[in-house]
Amino acid sequence: MGERHNLLNPLVQSLEKDVSEGMSKKAHDLLLQILERPHLGSDVLLRVGIQLAQRELYEEVAEIFHRCIHEHPEVFEAYYNLALADIVQQRWEAGLAILQLRSNRKLKSWHDRI
Repeated sequence: MGERHNLLNPLVQSLEKDVSEGMSKKAHDLLLQILERPHLGSDVLLRVGIQLAQRELYEEVAEIFHRCIHEHPEVFEAYYNLALADIVQQRWEAGLAILQLRSNRKLKSWHDRI
């Protein structure tokens, strides 16, 4: 996993640089390259998603956090950040639904343990 993370890090750093400089086309291309990679760590996905959210690129944010939820359903921050992105875009029902999904998964996990 460490080697894969090291190979991905330059892409993530380039994406962060391009996003911060307002180079949205180049950043979008880098995002696609990152998302093509299998089994991304939640730390990478959260980092990229938060960077994009800071630049108000909410469609891309949603894509990142959906991926994080799919690959790492235990990571609360992905649900929370996706819900925030939905709320900012005035997608109230979608934001509420994602939080309810997390709540239902958490409840099921708790019930499975008892």
